[in-house]
Amino acid sequence: MIEGDLEIHWANNYDLGATPRYQIRFRPYQGFSGGAQKSVEFVGDATLTNYLVSQQGAQMPDERRQKRAHDWLLEIRSNGSITLSHFQISEQEAARFLPRRASCPTI
Repeated sequence: MIEGDLEIHWANNYDLGATPRYQIRFRPYQGFSGGAQKSVEFVGDATLTNYLVSQQGAQMPDERRQKRAHDWLLEIRSNGSITLSHFQISEQEAARFLPRRASCPTI
């Protein structure tokens, strides 16, 4: 598992009638050498909520994971963004957020 900050921004909060679009970035505490940070977009409250539930520890009861995800969504909808500190994700999931290293051409 990799620990870092999960930043979620409500990208189209200016248009309250539109389906919400969320930009998510993960900033690991170790092993990140800088550079452009990729974001992943989630469309709709249910999609974001399902993602947040799935990223919490499976040992935690599902009801509690659902409640935490719901509370986070309420904060995002109220403030426009949230940063979840000390968030842990798998290395495979973290790869979605980290910039790909350019390969060096061989001569």
